[in-house]
Amino acid sequence: MYIIGLLTEKAMGLLNGMTDAYEGERNSEGRAHGHGKKHWSNGKVYEGEFQNGKQHGQGTCVYAHWDKYEGEWFADKRHGFGEHTYANGDVYQGQWHEGKRHGRGKFSYADGGTWEGNFENGVACLELASQPATRKS
Repeated sequence: MYIIGLLTEKAMGLLNGMTDAYEGERNSEGRAHGHGKKHWSNGKVYEGEFQNGKQHGQGTCVYAHWDKYEGEWFADKRHGFGEHTYANGDVYQGQWHEGKRHGRGKFSYADGGTWEGNFENGVACLELASQPATRKS
């Protein structure tokens, strides 16, 4: 039902020439600040905390290509702990830094396999022999 609602909303936006829209709390300058929901004309939708017009704090973002991220944000970037569910069913749970996987994380693949390890600046790191990164099927 949720997907059907998003598809309908996206289709209606395309038909009506939808522009970005925000509903929620604002600061004295009129910027998104506090809890709110923003719709972008490309179909992306974010609901959660804002600070001075930026995604900041806890929030959920559903992207136009149907990926979904739930977790912490800092100045419009994924930052802290979060979970990214990909359109193909794969899920990444772990740490983010300035929009990139950074620190410990775990992939759970749609086929049932898993991979757990460390990331640095978005790239998987080689592990020490005592704690190998492994993919389990």
